[in-house]
Amino acid sequence: MGSNPMDSVKINTAINCAEGFFVSADRCVWQSLSWKMIALLSFMLSVAMLPGASSADVVDAQPIRVTDAWLRLLPPTVTTTALYFTVINESEHSIEIDRLEVVWAEHIELHETIHDQGMMQMVPLADTSVAAGQRLIFRPGAKHVMVMGLKEPVTESQKLSVMMYYRSSAPSNGGKLAVETSQGSISFEAEVKQAW
Repeated sequence: MGSNPMDSVKINTAINCAEGFFVSADRCVWQSLSWKMIALLSFMLSVAMLPGASSADVVDAQPIRVTDAWLRLLPPTVTTTALYFTVINESEHSIEIDRLEVVWAEHIELHETIHDQGMMQMVPLADTSVAAGQRLIFRPGAKHVMVMGLKEPVTESQKLSVMMYYRSSAPSNGGKLAVETSQGSISFEAEVKQAW
């Protein structure tokens, strides 16, 4: 019995695949791609293990960060309180806070405390923009978020989730007049704390 010419093709294909060559056999192309995927994953893991790097740095870089978020603890019968935090704009373009959303309160508003003719007044916050490389600080007696209608009493050290929506503006194609606007969101946690 003579040898089958297809056996020779199969053997040559197997040898070429083992050496990493692309040939027309589906299995060999898949095998070559899987080696490339393994190399890419190895690189990504080595970057993630560098000092100071985290998986969040590799996967989801945000143009803004929120730090020092806390909610003022008040007596359990009081359903209105205030939320404070710092927004850091790490992008090359200005951003503007559109709104905040929470599931644990009925309504929230961005406010500012101003001093007018010796009186302190609370007014809606008109300017929520954060320039590139700058920060916007929400703190007692200044800019803050009024939280109204807490759905349940909160306890000290409790962590509450907050969603912030923002817009980022950048010149279009380097033009000075045309501006491109993109939208984004970031989730952060606020810790319930005593004010004093």
